[in-house]
Amino acid sequence: MTSASRRVYIPRPRSKIHNRRITNRTAVGNKPRIANFKVKIKFGLWLFGTVALVGVAIAAYYMGREFIGGQHLIVHKLEIVGNQRADTKELAALAGINIGENLLTIDLDNIAEQVLHHPWVASAQVRRRLPDKVIIELNEHKPAIIVSVGGVYLANNSGQLFKRLVAQDNIELPVFTGLSRVELEQHPEQSANKVKQAIALVQSYSNTADSSMILDEVHFDSYLGWSIVTGPYTQDAKNTTRLFLGFAPLSRLEAAIAAMKAVRGKGARPATIYADAKKNPNRIQVKLTATPQTSKRTVIATAQ
Repeated sequence: MTSASRRVYIPRPRSKIHNRRITNRTAVGNKPRIANFKVKIKFGLWLFGTVALVGVAIAAYYMGREFIGGQHLIVHKLEIVGNQRADTKELAALAGINIGENLLTIDLDNIAEQVLHHPWVASAQVRRRLPDKVIIELNEHKPAIIVSVGGVYLANNSGQLFKRLVAQDNIELPVFTGLSRVELEQHPEQSANKVKQAIALVQSYSNTADSSMILDEVHFDSYLGWSIVTGPYTQDAKNTTRLFLGFAPLSRLEAAIAAMKAVRGKGARPATIYADAKKNPNRIQVKLTATPQTSKRTVIATAQ
């Protein structure tokens, strides 16, 4: 066979379609590998974050336990403010706070509740001040009148009897009489209203009368109404005057005081003044105190 007739094999070029299929098949075969790699990365990041979070939590737990249970935030100081009559030592004993106690574990509400057992304390607020102090802020009752009801008690402006009066209190106030213990226990709101009426009468008297005329007693009678006992600042019990004011005492007080001043201005001693307006609101009856020179007599004074 001659060289001219020898067959030569020339490979046919692959079609574009065939190449495309091979390329696509190769790409599809790589997808699972890429997906598995991404899953491994996500799992690694999650595992790292979880381990880090658990480590931080454990470290915070032990640090917190050491901080709370160790020598940090220990009560070294107790400060009580707002008390003028309540004894500081008595308040501290009621609070029950021990020096060296952990500052974060004390019950502030319970401390406030215990302090309220002191008769002078009206309200209490307890707070912490880091790093080592507890502060108790108090509001005390303000006595407005003394109430005699099977014993002698102090009452505030709300008509609440908050403590028994003792000599150590060193308080001089008018005394309200005519309230029974049975009424106080069975009708507390009605009793408190009567005490508030007595206080209002005391305040009105202090704004109207001469400062030299001291108000000693406020009395209520279910039949006669309200009356007060007043007199000059002396130890002479015979020089006092009782003013009967009826059931509308505030409206009759000014006229009764004017009549008392008029009689005393003439050198007489009024024992009783009837300004209850039962018969005539413009007339006031005055009964004078008997003296060795004059006998007891009744004088009629006209209210201005």
